[in-house]
Amino acid sequence: MKSSKSNKDKTYTQDSYTIKDIFDTLYTLIDENYSANTKKINSILSYLENNINSMDDTNMEITFNIILEFKLKIYTLFDKEKQSQIKECSTRLDYVLNTISSTDSIKDNLKNDYVKLFEYFLYKEKNLKRIKILLECNDTLTKDQIYFKEIFLKLITMFSQMDFKNKDVDYYYQVIILIISTMDIKTINKYKQEISNILCNSNNRKEKYVKNLISILKGEIKDNTSSLEEKYNVSLDYPSILEETSFSYSPKTDNRKKIYDKSIITIDSANTSRIDDGISIKRNNDGSFSLYVFITDIPSIIDKNSILDEEALKRSENIYYKDGVIPIYPDYISKGIASLLPNNKRNAITFKMDFDNQMNYIEDSFDISLNEIIVSKKMDYNEVNSRLKYNNSNNDYYDILKYLFLFAIKNLKNSDIDVEYYLCHPKELNSLIKKYGKNSELALGGLIVKQVMKNIGYRTSKFMNVLELPFLYKSYNCDLLSLAEYESFISTMPSLKEDERLMFKIKRNYSKSFYTDIPKPFNGFASYAGVTDPLWKYADSYNLYMIHNYLFDNNSNYEIDFYRTKNLAKHLNQRILLNQEFKMNYDIHKTLLEKSKKLRRKKW
Repeated sequence: MKSSKSNKDKTYTQDSYTIKDIFDTLYTLIDENYSANTKKINSILSYLENNINSMDDTNMEITFNIILEFKLKIYTLFDKEKQSQIKECSTRLDYVLNTISSTDSIKDNLKNDYVKLFEYFLYKEKNLKRIKILLECNDTLTKDQIYFKEIFLKLITMFSQMDFKNKDVDYYYQVIILIISTMDIKTINKYKQEISNILCNSNNRKEKYVKNLISILKGEIKDNTSSLEEKYNVSLDYPSILEETSFSYSPKTDNRKKIYDKSIITIDSANTSRIDDGISIKRNNDGSFSLYVFITDIPSIIDKNSILDEEALKRSENIYYKDGVIPIYPDYISKGIASLLPNNKRNAITFKMDFDNQMNYIEDSFDISLNEIIVSKKMDYNEVNSRLKYNNSNNDYYDILKYLFLFAIKNLKNSDIDVEYYLCHPKELNSLIKKYGKNSELALGGLIVKQVMKNIGYRTSKFMNVLELPFLYKSYNCDLLSLAEYESFISTMPSLKEDERLMFKIKRNYSKSFYTDIPKPFNGFASYAGVTDPLWKYADSYNLYMIHNYLFDNNSNYEIDFYRTKNLAKHLNQRILLNQEFKMNYDIHKTLLEKSKKLRRKKW
């Protein structure tokens, strides 16, 4: 590759694809065989080094961003051995980046779009959760970004000089430890001397937060899990006295209809033992379908206002944190007598809906009953995929899964498939299954569970609302103004728009679900109420208590229950926010504890 004037003009005065071609070639040469292609690789790098100063500002900026994307790509796709081989290549590209970044006329335009978005969340919105989403979705952001380092050191400097009576001090401290927790050890070691110099030379060096940061960098952080538990009123361990009490609990025996046939299945992750929902679907003689959802009957095991019920109310939901889960019910109940484990008799609340031969809901067919059931098969998502994709003579559950799959597709937004057509044409049905099952092992099983449970939530909320009974509903609040400002901000950033996972997660974060005692729109439905996750969410257990009280046990006390439901909604909304904050801070703290051992080994 020669660096003639004509070549320079051809490469850098036309569209950016010619610059991109250089890096596509470079990537191919590295990927194929770095050692064998060393001469060609060095030729490309020399060409860039020798010609970078001849570019105009526009092409410098294009080259800068392409190099950043290239480096992110090799960090993500190459293993450690290959990354070690290309160390010299990376160093030489850094030289080109530094040359461009020292050009005053374009310096402000060179920030990577992800870095710009980071600054937007950091200073404009001051939103820790969105910063966390960004760092999680782009875990290379803190590794090798020239401008990210500049922003981070600027943040440290600003923080060290703040008036520590300022209400934002705690926020910026949380941001800093979040960033450090996402950095790898190599990056922390590269930055920590500069950071420590800034902190130690500040007038605030004796402040608690500054001392904490210095301790983190030295690897001298102490385990303060207990203080986090106290701050958020969370207990990692279930009280032993309640664990012991749970052993005396057992399901109530009553005159329930028994359903012991082999049509009830559960679909969950392979390692899940807290199973609270089972599914069955049957095709009737007239071509219609009957869908049954069986939910573990918590009210038949734990009495309302009992000591275990009060503890579950206090916890409000299962909290998933770095080391495990904080359950709302003790394991003997949630993993044992209340879990719909296969080949065990279990009390269940059954929700039934009928559909015509095209899977259209038949009005007024919704029904709720109490049953004793036996689940015949526990399936994980991978097994659902396999059974649907590879039907064979040993596949006892293919028909059930086939009907459930068509039900799920029929209920997707804007879907209007001809169910009868696919049932009569197995090859076309198999093509449809493969189309929706190609993304991940969660694809088919997750799709089925999501659509079935969404329908139950909607139909149950409508049913209870018509009867004017006390019930907990779900709804959304969306910060429309902030969302509009965010969308305007990213409108000129095509690289961000292409990151669909990040865009989806951030946009969803502008909306927050909440509980209410009044039916409101939710997730495309006129109203929605949770009933399918009683082992995971106290709100769902509470709704099952209301179903028991008013439909089966005649324990009605309308005025008191409406009042309690309204107060419960407020309590759950507050508690869930605290749980989310606890989880985030606990996970950050545990990550820093793990890194502290490695940081201690490095000489300070």
